[in-house]
Amino acid sequence: MVDPSGWSIFRFAGKVLSGGMDWIRRRFKKADEIHQLCTVVAFALEEYAADCYDASHDSGIENPDGTVDARVDAPVLDLQKLKPDWLLLSADLRYRVIELPEKIRRINGFLSASWDNATAPDYAEYFWDRQKEYARIGESASRLAMDIRSYGRLPIDASAGGILQNLLDRQERIRQIEDEHERRAAAWRDQLAKFGPPDELETLTAAHQAGVTYASFLAARKGD
Repeated sequence: MVDPSGWSIFRFAGKVLSGGMDWIRRRFKKADEIHQLCTVVAFALEEYAADCYDASHDSGIENPDGTVDARVDAPVLDLQKLKPDWLLLSADLRYRVIELPEKIRRINGFLSASWDNATAPDYAEYFWDRQKEYARIGESASRLAMDIRSYGRLPIDASAGGILQNLLDRQERIRQIEDEHERRAAAWRDQLAKFGPPDELETLTAAHQAGVTYASFLAARKGD
């Protein structure tokens, strides 16, 4: 039976409008939750990345007994304390943010082994590994923070971009140092191949490790 008053049409329209308003409210609520999650996670990642940058410059501090300890504490990232709802992120971001702690765990395991195998008292090999690894994982954390900022429509300010650039610059400097070290090592290998007799090779290698140049070593030999 047709409602001559048209009230059924109004009631139907009211339900549609009410349902639409509920949908809009849910959308706004979800957008606000995403914004809040991205804010706290991005800042936590950037703080970790900044700590990694500090650690990437740490060559240790000497104790009175001649041993060397880290000057900068190992960076720590604990995203679970934020009680995040990772389902608010995209699938790609969820994977990366959950994968990052596992990468950090592997790095810490590698550095623990590096410490055990480094040469006392300065543990130079360990501190070099530490600088490289924290520069790399810091970059990963910084890039993830920037992508989370974009997802949450947060501004990418100079500070956020600066952290990433600092880490990239540090890695480039590390590569330059390694390339120079390899160039010098190759030159020393060439000199060792020409130098003899065999009983002097160990002395020459020790001189190189002590920072004595090849020319200085030869000059000292002539003065013996």
